[in-house]
Amino acid sequence: MDGIERTETGGIGVKVANPSMAEKTIFILRFLAIITSLVAIIVLAVSKQSKPVGYYYQDAFLPPIVVVATARWQYLSSLVFLMVANVLAFVYATISLTVSLAYQAGLKGFHKLTLTVLDLIIMALWFSASGAATDVAVLAYNGNSKAGWNKTCSAYGYICSLVISSIVVSMIGALIFLVLIVVTIVNLHKRPH
Repeated sequence: MDGIERTETGGIGVKVANPSMAEKTIFILRFLAIITSLVAIIVLAVSKQSKPVGYYYQDAFLPPIVVVATARWQYLSSLVFLMVANVLAFVYATISLTVSLAYQAGLKGFHKLTLTVLDLIIMALWFSASGAATDVAVLAYNGNSKAGWNKTCSAYGYICSLVISSIVVSMIGALIFLVLIVVTIVNLHKRPH
């Protein structure tokens, strides 16, 4: 049985995940967290769109003045929060992958529970930032007639698609951290005392 070993306790067979299999899974999940956070950073960083918004005439004999409006992710605080959360998740995932590899190589004085608590904090931060950015994206897509806010994504479709893509990738990264936490806790629980 590949990846599964059997232990006997009082005559009852209990299947326990092979520790090396759990460590490989944790490694893969941490690596995927690095990739998703990096992709989310890049997609959000390139989100910028300029568009002529209107023409204003000062006089009948003067040429029209074209007003060009630019939309960037830096203009909305929830998208700045998403970028900061993605950068923190990237840095943390990179450091935690390095620490996990060092622990597997025999580093002493490190407790996996500490890393799990930090994983939980990063996951909560990532979900929080993704939720805040989702709220702004829904407002930009649908508008709010009661508040008098028009739909923005109809005029700025390119930046909206990039922002939504970054939010989706960030949510996937946060879900990867959730699975990572579950796998780590199960691995800590199944460990012999």
